[in-house]
Amino acid sequence: MIQSFLTKWKFLQIDAAGAGLCVVAGLLFYFAAVRPLVDQRETRAVQQAQVETQRQNAARLSERTSLLQNRLAEVRKALNKTPTQLEPAVHINRRIARLADLADQNGLKVDEIQPGKPTSTRQYEMIPIRLLGSGSYRTWAAFLHQLPRTFPDTSVRSFELSADPGDPSVPATFRIDLVWHAAAGGTRARK
Repeated sequence: MIQSFLTKWKFLQIDAAGAGLCVVAGLLFYFAAVRPLVDQRETRAVQQAQVETQRQNAARLSERTSLLQNRLAEVRKALNKTPTQLEPAVHINRRIARLADLADQNGLKVDEIQPGKPTSTRQYEMIPIRLLGSGSYRTWAAFLHQLPRTFPDTSVRSFELSADPGDPSVPATFRIDLVWHAAAGGTRARK
C-alpha cells in the first residue's frame, strides 16, 4: 500500500510538473504571441477609427472650402460690378485738387487741405484728409450734400462749424476730417 501510494505520489508530482509546464508554456505563448496580436488588433482598430474621423473631417473641410471659394468668387464678381472703384493712394494730389474744386464750386473758401498718415489694411488704405476754411451754412450744407455723390469712397469722420451769432456777415469757419478709402498698395508705390 505504501508502495502504491509512493508510486501514485511520483506520478502526481510528474503530472503536477507537467501541468505546471503546460501552464507556463501557455502563459509564455499567450504573452509572447497572442497578447501582442490582440494589442496590435486593438491599436489598428483605434487607428482606423481615427483615420475615418480624419477622413470625415477632411471631407467636411473640403466641402466648406469649396463653398467659401464659390462665395468669394461671387463677392469678387459683385465687387467688380460696383460703380465705386478705389483709386490708388498715389493720386493724393489729384484727390486734394478735386476736393478743393468741389469746395470752391459750393462757395467755400478753403484755407488748408492737409492729408494725414495712411492706415493700411489688406483691402484698402485709409487716408485722413483735413479741410479748414470758411463759408456760409448754406455753402457748407451744399458741400456736404455733394461730397458722397462726387466722392463715394470718402467718408466724413468729423466736422466742426462755428460762427459768431452776433455778426451774421462774418462767414462761419469749418473744419472737416475726411477719410479717403484708396486702393491697397498705393502708398508703397510712392516710397
